[in-house]
Amino acid sequence: MNHHYFLQYLDEHEYSNQISASIYPQLPRLLQECLNKMETPQERELFLLGSLGVLSGMMPNVQGSYFGKALYPNLYCFVIGKYGTGKGGLLWARNLGNTVHEQLLQKAEELHKDHSKQLADYNRKLKEFDKGKLAEPPVEPTPPAHLKLFIPANTTKTAVMQLLKENEGRGIIFETEGDTLADMLRQDYGNFSDILRKAYHHEPLSYFRRSNNEDVDITLPALSVVLSGTYDQLLRLIPTAENGLFSRFCFYLLDSYTSFRDPFATVHDDKEQFFTYAGGEYAKLYDRLMARSEPLQFSLTPEQQKQFLNLFIEYKDGVVEMVDSELDGSVNRMGVICFRLAMILSTLRAFEYNQLDAPKLVCTDKDFNIAKELAAVLLHYTLEVYDHIKQQNISRNNTTITPEQGEEIKQMVEEGYSLRNIARKVLGDAGLHNKVNRYKKNVLKK
Repeated sequence: MNHHYFLQYLDEHEYSNQISASIYPQLPRLLQECLNKMETPQERELFLLGSLGVLSGMMPNVQGSYFGKALYPNLYCFVIGKYGTGKGGLLWARNLGNTVHEQLLQKAEELHKDHSKQLADYNRKLKEFDKGKLAEPPVEPTPPAHLKLFIPANTTKTAVMQLLKENEGRGIIFETEGDTLADMLRQDYGNFSDILRKAYHHEPLSYFRRSNNEDVDITLPALSVVLSGTYDQLLRLIPTAENGLFSRFCFYLLDSYTSFRDPFATVHDDKEQFFTYAGGEYAKLYDRLMARSEPLQFSLTPEQQKQFLNLFIEYKDGVVEMVDSELDGSVNRMGVICFRLAMILSTLRAFEYNQLDAPKLVCTDKDFNIAKELAAVLLHYTLEVYDHIKQQNISRNNTTITPEQGEEIKQMVEEGYSLRNIARKVLGDAGLHNKVNRYKKNVLKK
């Protein structure tokens, strides 16, 4: 059945594809203050999703038990919008991690300076050893770690693995152009989509470092991802709903503004100063969690567990019956997302009330209800994105190349145009580049 029936089902259960304004006053105080700086309802929603994504990567030593395994707060978020639509809320969300990122970079610089001194001492002692002045050869100092919170997507698979290893398995990939990550996923030397799939459930990662001739293991990766881009960019990253990354992402659909916004209106002209302050406050949260000797154990109450189970049984039955059985994995992972949202909100709440030193963190009903509502909204968007991807795949499979288009493709191939440019110009969809490539190989070469 069409997914709109299930959307109606969700609406009847008081959920829609918009976040209720009533939840904002219930959020942890500092997050409320950040949201008050946003100027439109859409910017507020966008900031909320982006900030939860960023903050999910700033909560070391927080974990819950899900199917008997440790689960950390990390989220994968993708904001979809047309070119030129306002993504300002997402960029402000990144600011929440800037202080931690800068602190880690500064620490890395200090380690680099110390390493330079140690290396100079090593080289001096090595010369003395060569001259017979030392009985034992000196030990070469270990290179310093490249410490950072934000991991660049425009890098190789090995580099991502190395950065995760040197940052105790943690990091945030934050990119406002989905192409940056999608381009790397398509390259043999940078294809780390398997890292994203495994890291989502904290499965061990390993790679071979040729420079040191050693195997490197990351036992508990905890990676967060926040991306934005167009539908075309999304399809380059996640070409089909069957792709393992689809069910791991929270999606948000960004509408275009109906009118041109005044770029000179300064409703909140203290934004830069405020978000510098907010980033400093969340750095305190990060530092306090890093200082813990044991993880902060998060859990739902028995009654919340019962509600959680009943809710997602309803969701899964509805999705399988009314939409498509292949989406059952998405509902399963939406349960993971809901649990993680409750964990993030509870940690922020504990920070607000100075309770981060407690051994356990039990979710309040307030945070549990907020997490359920956010999960319902995100499920709406998942179904809409699923519908779009399916329609695009059907359209692409049904697209035939006419003789006139074939002549145009032939001419552009001879003139050296890229496959994507040819597909965009001739077929109206850059995503059809594989069809152009097949035509080039099977028809033009003959």
